[in-house]
Amino acid sequence: MRSTTIPVRNQPHHQPKYLLILFSADKRAHWDFADQASKAHIDWLHHCSSEDYQANVSRLESQGVSELFPKSAPTARDVDLDLKRDAAKHFSVHLSAILESAGSIRPIDAIAALYGSFLGRAGAPHMRQALKELHAAGQIDDGCVGDYWDRTITWTGDAKG
Repeated sequence: MRSTTIPVRNQPHHQPKYLLILFSADKRAHWDFADQASKAHIDWLHHCSSEDYQANVSRLESQGVSELFPKSAPTARDVDLDLKRDAAKHFSVHLSAILESAGSIRPIDAIAALYGSFLGRAGAPHMRQALKELHAAGQIDDGCVGDYWDRTITWTGDAKG
């Protein structure tokens, strides 16, 4: 039996309020749990952004301020694009370090290590994209097509120059 732990916060910058923990002997369940937590995280970020936006609009209205060109409310797509950008920055450094240190890893066996601080924030598509970029750069041996999480990925370190 394994466990995967995902911290849950009231706001993205707050300390965790509680931990969401999955206990299962099924390794794939842990992989899917991390991915689903990412989808919930995007929804939560959108909710927080929308509430912040509404609070700001209400504050301005109560002060009698009317903006000439008001900002539009944040969309889930905006939140997702921000997360993709942040995950790409994180994974470009983090995955290289983890894979170079370990030599080879089977992602489904090292979920917490591979996601690092983005566990529960970034999802499988973010991870796949980062690994594909490492493969394109010649740093890993697997192109991450199909069920890559169940294969061993080996660090080659041969950066194409």
